[in-house]
Amino acid sequence: GAPDQPVILEIHGGPHAVTPAGFATDIATMLSMGFAVVLPNYRGSISFGTEYAQALHGRVGEMDVADCRQVLAVALKQFPNL
Repeated sequence: GAPDQPVILEIHGGPHAVTPAGFATDIATMLSMGFAVVLPNYRGSISFGTEYAQALHGRVGEMDVADCRQVLAVALKQFPNL
């Protein structure tokens, strides 16, 4: 089969920030270098409303990390060449 493609889990700052849907030169650079890039908007991100953003209060380093790990696991399962 095809060789495994390296993957980068690119986590935005914050916690109350967001990875927007749009062109980003840093992501384009990683893609052009042959990396797959996973961009999670974990709980605490401002992407899905106030309740979602406030869910992380008091649980920074737990809930957000668990969300990022789960997103990466789903990506690896959905795209087995990563």
